[in-house]
Amino acid sequence: REEEQKLLPPGEFLPAFEHCGLMPDLDRWVARHVIENLAHPPAKGMTLTVNISGQTIEDPEFLPYVASELVRREVDAAAVCFEIDEIDTLARPEASAKFAATARRIGCSVLIDGFGRRSVTFNALSALQASFVKVDGTIVRRILTTPGAANKLSAIVRVGSVMRIDII
Repeated sequence: REEEQKLLPPGEFLPAFEHCGLMPDLDRWVARHVIENLAHPPAKGMTLTVNISGQTIEDPEFLPYVASELVRREVDAAAVCFEIDEIDTLARPEASAKFAATARRIGCSVLIDGFGRRSVTFNALSALQASFVKVDGTIVRRILTTPGAANKLSAIVRVGSVMRIDII
């Protein structure tokens, strides 16, 4: 909240959190609240995604914290999907692969967000063994007006099918 108690939009406070190295704390807060919501009976059978920052991908204590919260709240880990931005998978390939492997080990799934934003490289898909790929919105928005966008999407769908990755 700002000084006048109005809620700030994420674009206003996330840069400050990133600059101060506070993203892992914020991601813990979000994960805890997601798990708390999943613990309630109306949320049974639901899967929620949690966007994870690049700082959190490199935090070795984050996933053990999530695992303990899942056990404490008696929530099935399969109800949590961690969403990692493609830019972070490219900038932090080893940390991203380790994060994804640990997430899968505790029973959570992994989604790569913004896929194809830069170039379509499938290295991250095989390294992370993601369950889902969310195609970058610019590709989807241009699909009817730009032939290259349609070709890019077709390639992503074909590879996703071969690798048994669901495409969003």
